[in-house]
Amino acid sequence: MRILLVMTGGRGGGLQQSIVPYADALRRAGHAVLAVVLETSPFVDDLRGLGVTVLTTRWPRKPRPFAWMQARMIRRAANEFGADLALAFASKGLTPALRALGGRIPVLSRCGATREHTVARLLGADGIIVTSNEMHALVQRLGMPPDRIYLLPNFLIGAARPHPAVVHTPPVIGTLGRMVPRKGFDVLLRSCGVLAARGRPVRLVVGGTGPEMAPLQRLAQAEGVEAEFRGWIGNADKPAFFDGIDVFACPSRSEPFGFVYIEAMQAGVPVVTTDTVGARFIFTPGTDGLVVPQEDAEAMADAIEALLDAPETREKMAAAAQDTFRARFHIDAAAGLLAGIAHAALEKGTRA
Repeated sequence: MRILLVMTGGRGGGLQQSIVPYADALRRAGHAVLAVVLETSPFVDDLRGLGVTVLTTRWPRKPRPFAWMQARMIRRAANEFGADLALAFASKGLTPALRALGGRIPVLSRCGATREHTVARLLGADGIIVTSNEMHALVQRLGMPPDRIYLLPNFLIGAARPHPAVVHTPPVIGTLGRMVPRKGFDVLLRSCGVLAARGRPVRLVVGGTGPEMAPLQRLAQAEGVEAEFRGWIGNADKPAFFDGIDVFACPSRSEPFGFVYIEAMQAGVPVVTTDTVGARFIFTPGTDGLVVPQEDAEAMADAIEALLDAPETREKMAAAAQDTFRARFHIDAAAGLLAGIAHAALEKGTRA
């Protein structure tokens, strides 16, 4: 099968990142893959490194004329490639893909949200890939036929890695993501402030960029937290990032899945996170991760402290997380499922 992947929006989050393992899984299954991505995407080199043909486009700053040109470019590329099926990531990928190919070949969408108004934008697709049971229920409730909803958790390419056993002095807490309010980094900073007030100071390493960076830096100073803001951390640099931390903390207010969860699990780093859709789907609390209520800086501080105080528990939890990663979130577990979805979608055809 010849499959066109379309990711023409967004920045460098988990949804955008997922095009790389998707491309590799399809390639491993014997399908030919053509990826259409933004020219500014941080994942262009990753795709080309897999041997995937990449066609770049730019963000439609002037939607009406450029949207038409972008759709024409996608249509021409799909025709020259001989695409049998298109998979568009989120609404910014689906809109031009449907404009170009709707009714001609099946166009799937990969959902990366749990907000109703965002998910509703995907209902024109011929099928939707979701990443959790709760997302599946939402898409069905909004009107997508159940036989056109496909559950496929996010997954990663590399194997689980050993993690350094010695804890830093002071311990290093890591977090990673776009610096926007929904990621809850302000809660994590307050948690680190709580630990400092208890006489258990930690060093916080924050990876990512975004509009909240300056306010978060000011909050770190106000809380008396030693915090290092490293900026964007690409895939090539993530192993070193995870090797350099002792606990991974994700304080999100909303996390539809959470690529960072499975990246930490892959790296053998114990995880403390909040009760989100993604966390509920991924973790067995107390076994392969610790899950605390959202907005509760004290509870997150308690969980971090408990892991730092119990080396055996920390190591056991990290090992269990790696077992979970291998069984559910590695490409070997997902490649066959994705290939099956592609074949099912082709057989069902378009909804037009």
